Amino acid sequence: MQSISTLLLLLLPLALALPSPQDASTVEPNACTTTCASDFACVDSYPESCICWNQVIADCAAKCGQAPAPTADDCSVKRAVGCQSNCVGKYACLQVWPQSCYCENAIKTQCAAECGGTPTLATCPPLAAES
Repeated sequence: MQSISTLLLLLLPLALALPSPQDASTVEPNACTTTCASDFACVDSYPESCICWNQVIADCAAKCGQAPAPTADDCSVKRAVGCQSNCVGKYACLQVWPQSCYCENAIKTQCAAECGGTPTLATCPPLAAES
């Protein structure tokens, strides 16, 4: 069984997301369903992770007798928060200033292209001309 850290990484975007107005028809998992789901881990790739998580929640809701069942996540759209943090975490820049500034901006731009959204880029000083 995969480690609990994989599950925590999947849940991190939910914990960090700001609360948004929810549709009146949205049903959240109850305590039993959430506890049951914490015993499972889904592969960390999109959209498989979303589909897997929806199935885990549905199975746990049935096991816990939660009615109505929790609203499934929309797997047709990547969650930008989780996608961004996973994407940025795949790269590393050499910590030499100011090259690292340009490197980090390139990573943010690449991840924004993959995940959607607009990157917040740092203002980097000009690179010194090589002589």
